[in-house]
Amino acid sequence: GAGPMLFSFATGSADLAFRTRAMIAVGMLRDPALLPRFEELLAPRDGDAVAPGDAVTVAAAWGVARMGDKRAVSLLSRLLDAPSSDVRALAALGLGLHGDKASVPALSRLSAQAASPPVVRAAALGALAQLAGAEAAPRLVELADARDGLVRGAAVLALAKVGDPRARPLAERALFSLDPLERERAV
Repeated sequence: GAGPMLFSFATGSADLAFRTRAMIAVGMLRDPALLPRFEELLAPRDGDAVAPGDAVTVAAAWGVARMGDKRAVSLLSRLLDAPSSDVRALAALGLGLHGDKASVPALSRLSAQAASPPVVRAAALGALAQLAGAEAAPRLVELADARDGLVRGAAVLALAKVGDPRARPLAERALFSLDPLERERAV
């Protein structure tokens, strides 16, 4: 029964660090009864978008992404268009965690959008691999040569997760990258 009180505190006027912790606690509850509150915060009906970098909003998106209830899928799908790249990335990951195969086309489009932030594209690739498996391999191979190291690394990692034999040579090539994070992902 603590969910509504924690949610009210998290969306109140207290210190941001405390409000963020409260929203993380709300997310840990995985309570589908709180979905209407999450929806009002993350995708309000009046069209007012939330602040893109707000830690409470990101924590709320994390809570919806890990909820594990099919009723969260609709909200996660709408959050793929959120103004915050962190929220969009969490929405993509959440759709993968929820096993929503109907979101494969949207995740595929999102992963291919060069204008999208790398974190969003990388999250979409991870979710795409989780949902589409080996069928996602052509998109993953294509993005294994993306300009951004985060996207390249996510594509190679996703290829490995789906068991595609092309992952190994791509990972070996990434071992010699100038980007330390890309080398780490390759390992």
